[in-house]
Amino acid sequence: MSKRILVLSPHPDDDVIGMGGTIALNVQNNVFVEVVYVTNGYGSVRGRGFDAYSRDEFIKIREREAIESLKIISNGRKNIAHRFLGISSAQIKSDPEIFAGRLTEIIKKNKFEEIYMPHLNDRHPTHIAVSSAARSLVEDLGGDYEVWGYETWNPIPFDGDIKYVDISDYIEKKEKAINAHKSQCAVKDFVAGIIAKNKYNAIYADINSPVRVQFAEIFQKMF
Repeated sequence: MSKRILVLSPHPDDDVIGMGGTIALNVQNNVFVEVVYVTNGYGSVRGRGFDAYSRDEFIKIREREAIESLKIISNGRKNIAHRFLGISSAQIKSDPEIFAGRLTEIIKKNKFEEIYMPHLNDRHPTHIAVSSAARSLVEDLGGDYEVWGYETWNPIPFDGDIKYVDISDYIEKKEKAINAHKSQCAVKDFVAGIIAKNKYNAIYADINSPVRVQFAEIFQKMF
């Protein structure tokens, strides 16, 4: 196992929404993937049927959903790991040093070659706070990292230094993994939205060439 990648997920579902297919592809190819769930997800909107849970109960629900989602993605393979930092969204914005300290420790203990996070034009405020802090930290640490932004709320424009990953073989797995986040899929049909975007990426990736893939995830080089 020669390659290691780090995926920063601001909430316990952004990883599979933004790059579930790419995670599945890497795990299948014997790449080690570590997913770090930055916030505890308590501040997210609750779907119908989840409003009666206490703070601690809801946090545990979101953790269980994330673990189940990764089980679907990994398909029993052992080269994937996860950790929950348990930071609140408010803390990320008011005291980013808490996150920076934890992330520094993680990066220094591992030899990651690629680091993924939401791209900087994402409009969710927590996503922006996480990615801005993480990008600055990784840049300050130095090292030979490739840092890529993935899509969640806002599309990545078709310009600049971008890459497409063919996830056609993993689209059903991605759909099931997103659906494992029942508390969030009860709020919005995230599956329909992001799968449609992955289809769009595949069709419109190249103006002049015929479509050769069915679904693709897009990433923007951050440095």
